[in-house]
Amino acid sequence: MAHEDKARQKPFKVIVVGAGIVGLSLSHALQLANIDHVVLEKHSKIVSLHGAALMIYPGVSRIFDQMGFLKKIQDTMTPIQREFQRWPDGSVLIRGNTIRTTSAKFDMPVILFDRQKCVTHLFDNLPDQSKIRTSARVERIEQDDNGVKVWLADGTYEEGDMVIGADGVHSLVRELMWDYAAKKDPGLIPDSDKKALFTQYKGIFGVSDQGELPDLGPADINIVGGQDVTKLLFTQPGIAYWALIYKDEYSQPPKPFKPDQKEQEEIAQRFKDIKLTENLTFGGLWKNKTRSGTLNIEEGILDKWHAGRIVLVGDSAHKVLHPRNPF
Repeated sequence: MAHEDKARQKPFKVIVVGAGIVGLSLSHALQLANIDHVVLEKHSKIVSLHGAALMIYPGVSRIFDQMGFLKKIQDTMTPIQREFQRWPDGSVLIRGNTIRTTSAKFDMPVILFDRQKCVTHLFDNLPDQSKIRTSARVERIEQDDNGVKVWLADGTYEEGDMVIGADGVHSLVRELMWDYAAKKDPGLIPDSDKKALFTQYKGIFGVSDQGELPDLGPADINIVGGQDVTKLLFTQPGIAYWALIYKDEYSQPPKPFKPDQKEQEEIAQRFKDIKLTENLTFGGLWKNKTRSGTLNIEEGILDKWHAGRIVLVGDSAHKVLHPRNPF
């Protein structure tokens, strides 16, 4: 009885795995709600140069406003001024105003900026950064009626009441949740979840200096159609963010795709002559690149997002391609 009373008196604590955009957003929400928690990040740094551009729509902008740092983001970006949908040859199909209309209707901005700037804002503006623990690689999760214990690679552990897996499409928490369910509640996880993720498209993305490149304004959106390849080109003053999403071999589950620099160069050369505007080819952007990357574009949605004291969120549970936020 004394043990049960002590368990009931223990403050509720959440353990979040993954300090990306989802994990850091969770930390903001939990801190605003005065809920004790810790966020475990396997890497030694929170902010990295992974990824290129993000487009944030008014629903998320409103959340950033509630978190208290929307104005800081707005001060670092230029609102979208021109929108183009283009034919495969780069000529203009439609000159749009969807982004400006959306911003006006919701009285909230559509934000275009670097992914790492988003992560930086989320981390720098946390009320209490001590809730984030880096170099904390999860190895296993133990749970029972009284709580959960998350063991780390360095031999330490964190104790709490629930685990939230915000660790991305290659989620370890998801694998550990499946292992737990197989032992404690066979049949809870449908077999289809083990095959839910697939790939049919890959992407090459990056950031380039505008320099003397033609047809680029300070705050443009260009969406270029094409057979089996879609081209995206966004700009902010002096910077061009770009991505090519191209059809590839269908794979379920997704096959690993981590090309080295030589293989990445070969992909770029394959597309060097395609047009992104009337006068700008991908080869021109590639010559001016400051960083680039490649990725599998996984797709799929799980049916079961929780088991026991483990819950999945973000890409660990659903990975879909948004046409304006792929990279």
